[in-house]
Amino acid sequence: MAISSLAVPETSPVEEERSPGYDPLKYYPARIGEAIGKYRIISKLGWGANSTGWLARDTSRWARNLYSQSRTYIRLAKESFQVRVLGDHLCLVFEPLRERLWLLGKHPGSIGVPSNVLKAFLKILLQGLDFLHSKCYIIHIDLKADNFLTGFEDATVLKGYTHQQEIHPTLCVFRNGRPTFESRSDFGALKKGVGS
Repeated sequence: MAISSLAVPETSPVEEERSPGYDPLKYYPARIGEAIGKYRIISKLGWGANSTGWLARDTSRWARNLYSQSRTYIRLAKESFQVRVLGDHLCLVFEPLRERLWLLGKHPGSIGVPSNVLKAFLKILLQGLDFLHSKCYIIHIDLKADNFLTGFEDATVLKGYTHQQEIHPTLCVFRNGRPTFESRSDFGALKKGVGS
């Protein structure tokens, strides 16, 4: 089954269109199912003042492993490239992450973020900040709850998410031939033992 979208009539502004100073030319008009090089777009995850975030599958890899044996504290882009369609658009490729840390405590049946999870996370955060400060001479100035994301429990979470995108197409509004998709960042219920 192919991943698609469901076009809806033009209405009031949606998603990034609501941002003050919105300029559609700043955003690449990505489409669900579109192939950009070796990446196929699955779903829009969110948006910011000048960009959108998308989940895409690397179609060139036979095996996918969400977890590295070595622990890294700093997220580096795996790849970057330019798309020169309707302007210049920089694409940064990262391994996917699940959700903001504070959302762990918001899932149905959750009793909040367990203290052992929070302590482990804070240790990693402090080691990462120490690396940035002492080795890279970088001071991180945007420390806030929205910028700390958790990893996936296992690969089945992404498979289930992709399947849901196939069953329930994403809503899309077209204005002047440019698509604006609904963001979907709900990866479903947490696996047993995570945040419970």
